[in-house]
Formats: sequence, C-alpha cells, structure tokens
Amino acid sequence: MLSYLPGCNSSRRDKDIVFDSFPAGELPDSEPRERWLAYASNTRVQGRTATSAATRRQSQINHTRKELMKAIVWTKYGPPDVLQLRDVEKPVPKDNEVLIRILATTVTAGDREMRSLTVPLWLRLPTRAYVGLRKPERITILGQELAGVVESAGKDVRRFKKGDEVFAATGFSLGAYAQYICLPEESEDSVLAPKPANTTFEQAAAVPVGGLEALHFLRKADIQRGHQVLIIGAGGSIGTIAVQLAKHFGAKVTAVDSTGKLDMLRSIGADQVIDYTKEDYIASDPTYDVILDVVGKSSYSGSIRSLKEQGFYLIANPRVSKMVRGLWTSITSSKKVVTETASRKTEDLLYLKELIEAGKIMPVIDRSYPLEQTAEAHRYVDRGGKKGNVVIAVKHSTDLSPPSGNGQREQRRSAGEGHSVHQGEKRQAEARSGVLADVGPRQTARS
Repeated sequence: MLSYLPGCNSSRRDKDIVFDSFPAGELPDSEPRERWLAYASNTRVQGRTATSAATRRQSQINHTRKELMKAIVWTKYGPPDVLQLRDVEKPVPKDNEVLIRILATTVTAGDREMRSLTVPLWLRLPTRAYVGLRKPERITILGQELAGVVESAGKDVRRFKKGDEVFAATGFSLGAYAQYICLPEESEDSVLAPKPANTTFEQAAAVPVGGLEALHFLRKADIQRGHQVLIIGAGGSIGTIAVQLAKHFGAKVTAVDSTGKLDMLRSIGADQVIDYTKEDYIASDPTYDVILDVVGKSSYSGSIRSLKEQGFYLIANPRVSKMVRGLWTSITSSKKVVTETASRKTEDLLYLKELIEAGKIMPVIDRSYPLEQTAEAHRYVDRGGKKGNVVIAVKHSTDLSPPSGNGQREQRRSAGEGHSVHQGEKRQAEARSGVLADVGPRQTARS
C-alpha cells in the first residue's frame, strides 16, 4: 500500500492517480488507500470537466463569430429612404450553392415597386403575406440581378468554381443589394450563367431581368423577317433589349417612348420612333404583326384594332381586366393576347450571352451609383425617364460606411446627377468587343 502513497520511492504508479495534484500534507499517511484513490479520482474528473467546459465555450464563441458584409437593408415599405446601408451576416453556401462576390446590380421597376408596395392591387395582400404584413421580414434585401465572381462553391456544384465570372437573376428571393449572395447552381426560380466575355460587370448586371423578359415575350410571337413590331415603353430595361432582339429576328421596329429617349432608341436600331407625349401611336387600321406593351398602359381596344390577323398582343405588365379580355380575344379571334409571367431558364440566359458576345445586343446604361447611394438611385428611378438601366456598383473595401447627419445631405447633393459609367472603361469594352458598351446619349439631368 505504501508504494501508492505520495513521497514513497516506488517505480510503480497507478495510471488513474495523478500524484502531482495532491496538496502537500493535506491528507495524513494513515488515511486508508480508498480515501487516496477517491481523492485522486475526483481531482482528475474535475480537471477534465473544467477543460471540457472551456473547450465548449471557445467552440461556441468561434461558432457565433460570424463574418459580416455590407448590404442595403429594406427596413419598411415606403420611399427610398427606407433603404439603409448596414452590416449583416455574410451568407454561407449550401452544398448545391455558390457564394458570389457581387460587383454590380441594378434598380429595376420590380425593385422600386416592391420597396414602396406599389405592385398591382391584386398582388398587394399576397406580397405582404409573403414578405411581411407590417414590414419586410422574410425578404429584407432587394435586388433582382447581378454580376460578380464566384467566391466559393458547395461540394455538389459542378458547373462553377472559385474565380468564375458570372451574371444572374436572383428570382423572388432577391438579395442582390449586398456584397455577397448565395445562389443555387440549378433552380426553377433563379438563373446563373458565365458572364459575357466582352462586357464589364456593370453591363452584365443589366442583362438578366430585362433580357429574359424581352426574349420570353418575343419568342411567343414567333417573329419572322419583315414583320412589323410595335414596342410600347421601348426605352427601359426590357424595351431596349426587346428592340435589339426584334431587329436581330429580322423585324421592322417602331419604338414608342418619351421625347428624351428617341435618339437613344434610333441608335440601338429602331426603324421608326414615336413620341407618345406628342402623337397617338395607335394605328387606325391593322398595321402590326406584333405589339409588345412593356408597361401595360396601352389602350386594349386600340391595340387589338392595330393588330393584323394572326397577330400577337404581348402585355408584360397586365392589369386583371386585360388578362380577362385577352383570354376572351384569344378564344374568339385569330389574334392572340399573351399576359403570362415570363419564365427564366439557364439556356435562355446563355443564349443572351452568345448574342452579346457576337455583338448583336448590348444593354443600355443610363447611370451608375455606388452601393451606399442605392436610395439615391431609387429616387432617380422614381422620377421616371431612365434610359435603359440604372446600375449600382458594389465595392469591397473598408471605406464603405453608412452616411449620417450632414454627411447624408451632402451625399445627396453630390449624387444629384448620379455617377455615370466611366468613359474610359466603356471604350475599353468597345475595343475588346467591337460593339457599343452604352448606345445612345447619356442623360445627366432629368427635367
């Protein structure tokens, strides 16, 4: 027994007893061996328990120490000021997702309608029910399209790897007003494809939403060479791509929009332009094979009257009344009215990429704003009259900080005319691709 006691000269030690943990003189030599064993065992267990607890605490700290990113947070329904620059948690990709470092996004009509809840009346309650009744909760970051670089990819991703340049439409989950986003490689809602080689990131970001909408509707009309096509609201993100696609398909295009956009529309290929503020664009007799109403404000009866037999009336943003009347017209006549929601397919985005690289189409960019001035970009779009697309450039530096007080007012003054895309960058893109990066004159002020 003495060979197990502290201080005894013995080469034998019980592997379960830590002799160094015994305080000198705490227990007399006359104590039974069982007491010594119990003491040593208790000391060993307490030490292990303390170590395990410390390890768990450190693990919890490491787990909760999330990476942050800058994002424009949609705080409530309302005017542009509800969009605020904040630090939010950086997303982590799932096995089937890629993490994208966003370099550019845009302000679409859909973004501003969601922000202010000015969607069609029949969609307002369903939108609130999904996003949040009193304020946005399920979706708090707007932004429908983007271009950027793959930061990392989940283990099940096959088509993309780190460093790939991509462009995408996010689908109804939105989320592009941020430095990072996770998107699935394949989805029925979002679409993701390699970026066109001959565009800047800002140009590429302006393609997916407008391009896919325009392609969807024009394909429904089966445009043939020589067809007469009327495009109403031709000067926006959908219309500018639609004009170029219709010309690519061989049509004769008449583009309708306001005075300030007519020169731009001529420059992208419109055969004829009509200023709707000065003249009626509805023909008195059947003239057009296809009418595409981008904004949904054309006269239904007038449009049907202007349409040839077997013609197509395409309404991208229809009211319920036009949907009902369109169904009846399609059943009772040879004229077809299309009001369906545009589908989004990866192969369609790849097709647009091919056309861009071939120099057949190119997005029109009106202005570019930095991420921290997204609210100002929305203010500009709210005023109406944008030519093509308004782009938001996303930086990845520590100098991105929320404006406040006088600084915010100063920011608004300095951003009053936006930030045009640098001419040098555009000309470099033109030199590489042989096509115009930004067709049409740039608007620097809105009257």
